[in-house]
Amino acid sequence: MSSRGKEEGTWNILVVDDTLIQRKQLQHMIRRLYPKTTCDSANSGEQAISLVKNLKEKGFEYDLVFMDQDMAGWKENQLQGNQTVEKLRAMGFAFPVVMRTSNCTAESLETYTRAGADAVMPKSTN
Repeated sequence: MSSRGKEEGTWNILVVDDTLIQRKQLQHMIRRLYPKTTCDSANSGEQAISLVKNLKEKGFEYDLVFMDQDMAGWKENQLQGNQTVEKLRAMGFAFPVVMRTSNCTAESLETYTRAGADAVMPKSTN
């Protein structure tokens, strides 16, 4: 699979977070640093999986995914970040995933790594 970007410094990034302000803030930072980057967003694990599948059908793949761990929808049986990453890895997707969370205990970090996350980015609890 190839990236949609044809120029050097152009990437396809997916930001997954159930909070609009978190998605917009991260997208804004990415676009300021890398103006040629395509930065899609999803508000749930299910929507993220759908976007990844749709992009693959077009012959492309994300270069990087930022995944929120604690999405509020889990109470409604929606996927949490680690569950979404597990599903994406089981489907054969190998792009880097950065788990975003305010829960950075050793046990939680192990859970994220086992799920297939490549790195963890702490989020503010405010």
